Amino acid sequence: CDYSGDLAPYKEKHDAKKAEKMQNISRYIKKAKTKGKLPEGMNPDILMLTFNCFMKGVLFEYLDNPAAFNFKKNGPKIFDTFFDTLIG
Repeated sequence: CDYSGDLAPYKEKHDAKKAEKMQNISRYIKKAKTKGKLPEGMNPDILMLTFNCFMKGVLFEYLDNPAAFNFKKNGPKIFDTFFDTLIG
């Protein structure tokens, strides 16, 4: 996508919000690591990136075909599977 010209301010605002979100996720993950809630050797920065990609994927699949995705039924299972795999 080209976010130049009239769209540039929207891209800047989006990037600022994304950076804020990533800082919040990073803080939460580092707190979990300090409390021993993450597997040994788990890199908090990679986990943050993984979580961000996971959430974008969930959102994309839902927006692509909401009727087939059935978030109400499958959403909790999807999130449980993701987090159970991380924490093991």
